[in-house]
Formats: sequence, structure tokens, C-alpha cells
Amino acid sequence: MDGVDFSTAIAGPEPRRPKSGNRCGHDPERPRLFTAPKHHANRPLILRRIGERIRDYFRDPSTLPTLNAANRSARQQRSERREACCALLQALMHYTDLVTLRVGIPQADGGMAGIPMETKRDAEGRALVIGLAERAGLTVRRAWRAIADLKKAGIITVHPRCAKIEDAVYKGFAAIRAVNHHLFNALGLGQWLRHERNKAQQRRNKAYDKAKKRKLIEMGREMMAAAALKNATRKPKAEAPEPEEPPTGPKTANDIAAEAFFAYAHDFLGDQPKPQPEPAQRATASNDPTLDLVKRLMAQGLSQIQAIDEALRILGAKPDTS
Repeated sequence: MDGVDFSTAIAGPEPRRPKSGNRCGHDPERPRLFTAPKHHANRPLILRRIGERIRDYFRDPSTLPTLNAANRSARQQRSERREACCALLQALMHYTDLVTLRVGIPQADGGMAGIPMETKRDAEGRALVIGLAERAGLTVRRAWRAIADLKKAGIITVHPRCAKIEDAVYKGFAAIRAVNHHLFNALGLGQWLRHERNKAQQRRNKAYDKAKKRKLIEMGREMMAAAALKNATRKPKAEAPEPEEPPTGPKTANDIAAEAFFAYAHDFLGDQPKPQPEPAQRATASNDPTLDLVKRLMAQGLSQIQAIDEALRILGAKPDTS
């Protein structure tokens, strides 16, 4: 027959991907699981290993019995549901912080930014924040159902966050999701997890100390630069006049009385430490007639002040005003 392509007629239509019951394009023989982006750095080996163990759950649901029973039914979890749970859990493990087991994207300040479920786009349709569902290759509704199963199975914990804007008006933020460490125990990686978490914590402490030291160095340099700038713009001060030496002249009656009082006080408080006089002054201090006279008068029953006044009067340093 003219104009007829017999090769196409004999071969028939091209085989299509079999459709499952919920028309999501699921093929039990070729599950669509999570694949890490090629531009991402390699994750710790233990996180890659547990991703492989999670892949085994699709073939053998008895690997994680609690997840298999999340549908609250005696029947085995459907293969398309297992595919969604495996893909989403692998994506969560890829973005898991090994020290805290929290899911998020590391920030420059050392914190973790949560990943929203749905991709956020601007007015022109450009993606601002790629959602967790898109990262796992799932629709948003399938991702929410998989999250619900993982929560029921005790594999992850979810802590919603929001901020109150005004009365009865709240703004939601990406929830804080964390992986339960018992998942590693269930998949035979519990001891390895403890070892790797300790190593990761040590690396983080070392990086924190290094950053803190670098910050202190930069702060010191900034302070030195500020001090140098301040000194460069400061006006020179006028030189202060040299202090004049106190006038030296004959001792007054008050000077003699003060010396006698302090000499007696040092002698009376002999247990207190006192400076040793110079050799030239030591003979004068030991042969002071005023001090000897004050001691004799106090021995006669006079008070300290009375003895000093009487000694000054006797020695002629203070006139008799009585």
C-alpha cells in the first residue's frame, strides 16, 4: 500500500511508563528516589551510607517496621507511598547537620536555616527558596503525606514556627525538622553515628576557636588604627611648668609636734611593718630629746596630747599660754 509506513504499523506505539493507581507515574521496578545535586560537596560518609540503607526499605519494608505500619493497617505500605517516603527521607538526610541532627542549610553565622516544604517564588516566577518537596522530586501534596508518615513512625520530629504580627494574624516560618538518632540504630549505624558526631563536634569547636581568634586579631587592629588616627589629629598640649620645690626653712612648732607624734606612734605600734631609716637619720631618731621627754611625761600619767604640749613648752618650741 502506497504511503503507509509498515515498520511503524508492525512495531506499534512506543511503550509508555506504566501508571499506578494514583496516576503519579510510579513504576515499582524503577523507583524515583532522591539524587544529590552534582554541584554539592560530598556529605559525610555516614549520611551517604544511611541514604543507601533507606533505599533498601523500598524493596524490603520490614527494614523499618514502624514506617511500614504508619498507615495503621495490617496491609503492607503501598509502593508509591514507600517511594515518596524514601525520596523525602533521603533528601532530609542530605541536608542534616551531623552534630545536632537538624535539617536545614548552614548559614554564615553558624546557624541553620530551615527548608520550607513549598518553593517560594517572586512575582516573575523565579525561585527564591527551593522547597523540600521539589528537592526530593515530589509534588507538595505527596511530600506532606510522606512527612506525616515519617512523623508517625518516630523517624523525624517537626516543630512549627510562627510570629504574631497582630491580633489573630500570624506569619509562618520554615519548621524545624530533626532526625531521630534511633533511625541510625534501626539501620545498624548507631555506634558509627556516635563516633562521627564526636568528630564533627571537635571540628566545629576548632573552627569556632579559629574564627574567634581571627575576630580578636581584627578587633585589635581596628583599635590600634583608631588610636593612631586619634593621636594624629590631637592638638599638642602646652608643656606643664615644673613643680616648684617646697621652701626649706626652720621648722615651726607644728612641724616639731607632728614629728614627735608620728615618731611616738611608730614606736608604740612596733608590731606593724615600718620602713628602716637611713643610717644618717637612724642616730637622730634614736637620740631625739623631744621623743624621750614625751615618753617620760606619759609615764607620769599625762595623756599623749598633754605630753606633747608639755614637751614643746619645756623645750621652748611652744610658748606657755596658761
